[in-house]
Amino acid sequence: MMKRRIRKAFTLLELLVVIAIIILLVALLAPNLRGMRRAANTVLCANNLKEIGKAVRLRAARELSGKIVELRAPAWQSMLAPYVEYEGDIYICPEYDGDDGLTQTTPITELVRLHTGGAGGHYIEMDENPYMVKLSESGYAKARADGWIGNDGSANNFPRQNYPFDAAEAEADGVYYLCMEDHGGDQDFKDVVTRVTDNGDGTTTLEMAAGYTGHYNTLRDKTNNDAELHHIPSNTGNLGPPLSGITHVLDTGAMETSYGMNANVVSIRSDPGRILVLDYPWVVARTNHDWADHDSDGDGLPDFARHWGKINVLFTGGGVKLMRPDDIDPGDPDTEAAYWNH
Repeated sequence: MMKRRIRKAFTLLELLVVIAIIILLVALLAPNLRGMRRAANTVLCANNLKEIGKAVRLRAARELSGKIVELRAPAWQSMLAPYVEYEGDIYICPEYDGDDGLTQTTPITELVRLHTGGAGGHYIEMDENPYMVKLSESGYAKARADGWIGNDGSANNFPRQNYPFDAAEAEADGVYYLCMEDHGGDQDFKDVVTRVTDNGDGTTTLEMAAGYTGHYNTLRDKTNNDAELHHIPSNTGNLGPPLSGITHVLDTGAMETSYGMNANVVSIRSDPGRILVLDYPWVVARTNHDWADHDSDGDGLPDFARHWGKINVLFTGGGVKLMRPDDIDPGDPDTEAAYWNH
């Protein structure tokens, strides 16, 4: 007769001991696993900055030809977009937790500008300048009612000092006007009139109409080698109202990023020892930002020092270095002179 083998089952106590051992091992290993992940993220962040540096150098080669607008900090992501070879998202640090509120509406002055007068003409920025009057809605209506920006060509030498721009009104309305003088010398500021409307969804609409100009005018894309967006035909006719003619919608962007470009980028790039881009929670890294305002934990470190209390920094020479915040704090005059300004 064969003896039947009896399989011994685990007791409840043995199961509890095994579970306790597993929990203990996980507790012991978890800090190491987190540390390994943070180390990997630090390397990935540095690689992101290196890819940004490559795009800056590629674009700089085009700038030297004189046929492209210089790289400007407020629109740096869109300006670099055609030169980024990496397919991933290089603008977000892997350690970024999404709590810094990193959104920016890019000023239209950084995206487009007007070119007037044909091949031998001039570029005019889309903002208040000697060849552009900026008016709020009520200022524009009053200038028209007073006969300065109307339906005839007789009113010259527009008294711009009598119609100051009301920034509060423009912000509340989401609308303002840009009235251009085409370098003809009569200072009538009604050669190309543009109504600028903030659509509230990250886009801005430009409604443009040529008035009393005999010049060739074009709207140019500053972020794409000054490519022509629209031709604004010469006209000696009627402005409206309402404005009619060219309508262009700009993506002024909610551009999320954990990196900031030095606002002095135009003047610093010839010096390889300056800070170009760093893991800093402002779309434009300005030297007047007080890093002490970002110490949410009270530990003396800015909350954007994500890599064990340090920050990845891309220098103008192309190198990336992990640095302590106090070593590059722009609030210190010596540090600002050494790393931030030309």
